[in-house]
Amino acid sequence: MTDKFIVFGKSGQYVVTAESFIRAIQAVIAQTNTVALDWNCHALNGYPQKYQAKILGDFRTIIL
Repeated sequence: MTDKFIVFGKSGQYVVTAESFIRAIQAVIAQTNTVALDWNCHALNGYPQKYQAKILGDFRTIIL
């Protein structure tokens, strides 16, 4: 089962479809050549619907 996670940190924010928050952070690390300490992660479905739409529509959000 995969869920959407928002992974965010000083290098930007990403929406990642992954099996767990650990896999989501690993996907961002692989794309950005950073380390885990640079990132934080939350389940996207934990946010109210209006914020989910804002995050997904934000031009700075990169979807992996």
